[in-house]
Amino acid sequence: MLKRTNEFQKLIFILERHLADMDVADVRVTESKLVIDQDGISREIDVALKGTIADHTILIAIECRDHKRNADLK
Repeated sequence: MLKRTNEFQKLIFILERHLADMDVADVRVTESKLVIDQDGISREIDVALKGTIADHTILIAIECRDHKRNADLK
């Protein structure tokens, strides 16, 4: 887990992991996942849900943002 984790992000991770454990679909929940974007730049996803639906792999990214701070691409 990266240093940028916050309490809200931890809560979302726990909730999403709980939903994934309900056997509704084959879903893996990861907190603070690093991915490479289409430009080849490494990005952090606060909470990532990755699974398969109808033979298609999907990735859902959840941003847990503190609205008191300015948003940026860091």
